[in-house]
Amino acid sequence: MKKLLLIAGGFLLLAAAISGVWATLATNRQQTTQVIEADGSDWASGPALQYLTQQSELIITGRCLGTHSIWIGRELFTAATIEVGKTIKGDSSSRLTVNFPGGVDIERKVPVRMSYPDAPSIHTGENVLLFAKQTPDGYALTGFDGKFSIVNDRGQTMVSRDPARASLQGGTPRAVPL
Repeated sequence: MKKLLLIAGGFLLLAAAISGVWATLATNRQQTTQVIEADGSDWASGPALQYLTQQSELIITGRCLGTHSIWIGRELFTAATIEVGKTIKGDSSSRLTVNFPGGVDIERKVPVRMSYPDAPSIHTGENVLLFAKQTPDGYALTGFDGKFSIVNDRGQTMVSRDPARASLQGGTPRAVPL
């Protein structure tokens, strides 16, 4: 009888542990939807978006014209030249450079690649919404959440998280209307 109670108790503990793991995974996978209205005047009130807006000196939409790797101190960055389409916050010229963490230096005797887990990436020709801060070396993203891709989904302009980051997190890229 004691053996049966011990086995039943073990199964209950195992079931409780599995339920806890599932609940944690479900909570971590929830994503808040943040919508930016087409005229740019009404921002959703998500805490992450509020933080990005408050901490950023510059918020723009634009198109990446090209990228190259640069060293800033002992860290490697990808410098993206952005053709500014619309300035939402701050002052900007028609073109600016934004530094993304990580890059590849193929000019060395032994090529070097530096990457950061969950860091956003950018590609030539990509349309983006960027939240940035001024640094001594130009503009840098406001955290790893400071970059959204602007995509066209069946004729509607949408913003989406960096698809590379979404696949690392095991989810699918989410797009919301712009």
